[in-house]
Amino acid sequence: MNTFTKNLNLLFLMLMGATLLGCSPAVAPTTELHSTSKTRATRIPPSPAGAEDSYSSFSANESSSLEDNSSLSDYITYGLKVNSGLKSAFEIYRAALQKSPQVSSLPDPKLSYGYFIESIETRVGPQEHRVGFAQPIPWFGKLGLKGEIADSEAKATWFAFLAKKNKYVLDLTTAYLELAYLKSATEITDANFELLKQWEQVLTQRYRSQTGTQANLIKVQVELGKMEDKVKELEDMRAPLLARFNSLLNRDTTKEVRTNSEDSKNSLKPLTISTFSLEQQALEGKMLQSNPELLLLEALLDAKKLGIDLANKNFYPDLSVGADYVFVGDREMAGSESGDDALVGMFSITLPLYRSKYEAGLAEAKNSKRSVEEMAKAKKFELSSKLAKTVFDIKDSKRRITLFEHTLVPKATESLESSYTAFEAGEISFVDLLDAERTLLDFKLSLSRAQADSQIANTALAALVGEFSENTSEESKS
Repeated sequence: MNTFTKNLNLLFLMLMGATLLGCSPAVAPTTELHSTSKTRATRIPPSPAGAEDSYSSFSANESSSLEDNSSLSDYITYGLKVNSGLKSAFEIYRAALQKSPQVSSLPDPKLSYGYFIESIETRVGPQEHRVGFAQPIPWFGKLGLKGEIADSEAKATWFAFLAKKNKYVLDLTTAYLELAYLKSATEITDANFELLKQWEQVLTQRYRSQTGTQANLIKVQVELGKMEDKVKELEDMRAPLLARFNSLLNRDTTKEVRTNSEDSKNSLKPLTISTFSLEQQALEGKMLQSNPELLLLEALLDAKKLGIDLANKNFYPDLSVGADYVFVGDREMAGSESGDDALVGMFSITLPLYRSKYEAGLAEAKNSKRSVEEMAKAKKFELSSKLAKTVFDIKDSKRRITLFEHTLVPKATESLESSYTAFEAGEISFVDLLDAERTLLDFKLSLSRAQADSQIANTALAALVGEFSENTSEESKS
């Protein structure tokens, strides 16, 4: 019994040593990544504050969170919680966090049992049973590299989530501003339509009293028909814009939305969009540092570089350590003592003889790295082009706002007032008066459009430089 206990203790010590041998060189780097939340945060950006609760427990039908007079900021806050696309991207990130602990752990040990159907008779007794234990151990550093690759890939899914968030805020803001512009355009057109109806009444009375001409009455009626068609067109445009906006909020596409404004001008005032210096070089630097699409590719490139290191380690053998315990039965020969049970230590290695397989794996890893590098270059050029176009749109819309707001609209208003006086005095024709009204209408609509375009362009700029992202530049560098 003492011998049996001694052998079991030896077996236990061997197995413990084998496990420690496998863990110390290969798992240490990965264990460091996941040992504490502080250490792990330096590798993978942590979840945004409250994001776990927001994306897992917020119900999509909590319409009570929005009031009838909600602002754009309220809509954005609500949408970030309920949008299914964002929830999906966030769950992909959470799933990716669970990969590193799986790939960086030792393979499961193997426990085997053997029964000698025909016992092997030895000098000290027959061998009857054997129990074996083996622990596979990948080559030193493989597990750590696999964990780091999984961490980099999880980091990439985080930036993919942020990129989707950026696009979502841009889409929602654009949809809101288009609704605001449509409201402004409708109010301006309706006001002009009512004015033309008053002119129709005046010209009808003049025609009946033979102080006006039929030609003028027909002209105003034609203009009324065109204006009525424009009003209906604007009304019809509201349905698809409303559907687009509501779909981003995961709610009924026909639900009414009130843009938070009292008049057409205030509806397009800056809402939640930051203002930026329009220096191209400074914006380019901020974009390269904070744009989540670029940071995503950087994280993927890190993973591909580590993949090359891992592919190089595949040329080295994997190890396996273990032990077999052999139960030896009593000797049948009279007068002789039975022998002790046998304990056998085991060590094995794989033989990576088929090197062409590993060379192909290494070539694959290198090609994947070059592919991501080219993708990153292409994305930088693409985003730089978008940035230049967006800066132009901002400057152009500001120029148009200044032109229409401070020059053309006031001048057109003054011209229309003068035309009223001249028409009453019989100095100009009614056609000239209509032209003056039409010009003022066009300028007001152009001003409203320029105000909407300015806010949309500012929103696009904010998305390009990662303004709507959380935990981007600093954490990506850590």
